[in-house]
Amino acid sequence: EIQNMEFKSLIGAMESNSINTIIAGMTKTKERQKSVDFSDSYYTSNQAIILKKDSKIKKLSQLEGKKVGVQEGTTGDLISSGDKFGDGKKAKVLVKGVIVKTDVKRYKKGVDAVMDLKNGAIDAVVIDEKPAQEFVKNNAKKLKLVVDSAGAEYYCIAITKGNTAYKEEINKQIKAIKKDGTYDKLKAKYIDSAN
Repeated sequence: EIQNMEFKSLIGAMESNSINTIIAGMTKTKERQKSVDFSDSYYTSNQAIILKKDSKIKKLSQLEGKKVGVQEGTTGDLISSGDKFGDGKKAKVLVKGVIVKTDVKRYKKGVDAVMDLKNGAIDAVVIDEKPAQEFVKNNAKKLKLVVDSAGAEYYCIAITKGNTAYKEEINKQIKAIKKDGTYDKLKAKYIDSAN
């Protein structure tokens, strides 16, 4: 059974046993690992910055002091809020000097942040690369896209904490579809063709 939910409510739903798997472009973080277990990574993405055509911003570190729109609970939210990003000792702050209450505006949907950017209410939107490409493609006359590889992230499947057998089975299936070519076909159909 598939349930479509707000991204920020997914882990809470898992903790209350409403769901047992999250497959939603979720990045494994130390904070999330307190509540859920993660599969092996199945996809690598980057964070992207959506900007008005005339913006001079070229990387995440240039967002300091800007009004930034994000989708609540996503990696873009974490990065833009000045949290450390990355694995273990390599984790670092990518956007410094953020005053969260004034500089970061959170939206339930990425499209709402893009609308505010077009209307001039914010200076930038930080969001995963694939949805960013779609938003910019649909607004190519007004917006542009900057991809910052400093925001590379690895999508995993979140699983109910402690369900080792389920996690092992999911990892086994991820390896199997990568080995037999199914993964490449799905990626070509649903991700690469979105360009």
